[in-house]
Amino acid sequence: MIVDAHTHFWFKGFMPTAFHRNTAEEWAKKEAGRKPEMILPKIEEGVTDPDGTDYIANMDKAGVDASIIMMTDFGTYWTGEEPAVPYEEQVVLFGEFQKKYKGRLYVCAYVDPRRPDCAKIMTRAIKECGLKGCGEFTTKSLLVNSDEAKPLVKVCADLDIPVVIHTRAGEGINMAGADFTIPNHNHPGHIAGLLKAYKGLKVVIAHAGYPKWWEAAIQVAKGYPNCYLELSNWNFGAINLDDFVPILACMRDNLGADHILFASDHPSGKRYRSLGFLPGWVNFFKELPEKAKSLGYEFTKAEVDMILGENARKLFKL
Repeated sequence: MIVDAHTHFWFKGFMPTAFHRNTAEEWAKKEAGRKPEMILPKIEEGVTDPDGTDYIANMDKAGVDASIIMMTDFGTYWTGEEPAVPYEEQVVLFGEFQKKYKGRLYVCAYVDPRRPDCAKIMTRAIKECGLKGCGEFTTKSLLVNSDEAKPLVKVCADLDIPVVIHTRAGEGINMAGADFTIPNHNHPGHIAGLLKAYKGLKVVIAHAGYPKWWEAAIQVAKGYPNCYLELSNWNFGAINLDDFVPILACMRDNLGADHILFASDHPSGKRYRSLGFLPGWVNFFKELPEKAKSLGYEFTKAEVDMILGENARKLFKL
C-alpha cells in the first residue's frame, strides 16, 4: 500500500483572496509586462478541484493508493483576510469529502492556534468529522513551542492524534534569501521543546528539515519514539536524488525505517493535472533497493514498504 502522507487540496473559497493576490504580485515580478491583475483571476481556478476527479486521477497514474490532505490557514494571521468559506465549514466539507473517497483520501485539520476557537474547531474535526490528525502546522511567525500554540497542541495531545509540523525555510520551494539559522520559526529544533512538554505527543516533522536541516531533524526525532520524519520536498532539486540516498540511509540508521514517511506535498487543481513529479518520486522509492546498492548502501524491500505506506497507515490509523 502506497500512502502519500502530505498533500494539499482546496475547494473554491478555501483560501483568502489576499493570499492569491500576494501570489499574483510575486509571479508578475518574474516577467516584464505582466501585471498582478492579469494573473489573479486565474490562480484559484488553477489550484482548486471541484470534485476531486483530477486529484484521484493523478494518484491512480502514479500508483498511490491513499493520500493524506493537509489543511492550511492563510487567513487573519497570515494575510489579514478571511477566506469566503470559514474554517468551521471547511472541516465539515473535508469530512464529507473523506467519506466520498473512503479509503483513498484522508484529511488532517489545521487552524491557526491564535484563533480563539481553534481547540473547538479541532475537536469537532476529529470527533465529529472523522479527520485524521492536525496539519500542516505552519505560520509566518509563530513558534510551535510557544505559549500561543498551546491551545492547539494540548487538544491534539488529549485526542491522541499526530501533529504534522512544517520544517522548511523559504517561501514555497524558493530558498533565495532564506534564513537557515535556528531563530527561523520553521527550524526543527523548536519541536524538541514541544516533545518535552507533551510526553507521548505524536509528531511528524514535515519535509524532514529540507534542505539544510535534516541533521537537526534527526537529532530531534531520535530522542522520541513518537516522532517521525516525512520526506516531502526532497525531490524538488536542492540536491541530486543520488545524493539523497546517503541522507535517507542516515535517517534510517538513526531512527529506523519504521519512523520515516513517504510524502510529496503535491497540490490539487488543473494546474497540476500533468502529474509533474509524483510518478518519478514514487518510482524513486520502488527502485531504491537497486539504486542504493549501486551507491554502496542497502535498503530492503520490507524497509521500502514501511516508508512508502505502512508507517503512515499505522500512525494515522487509516
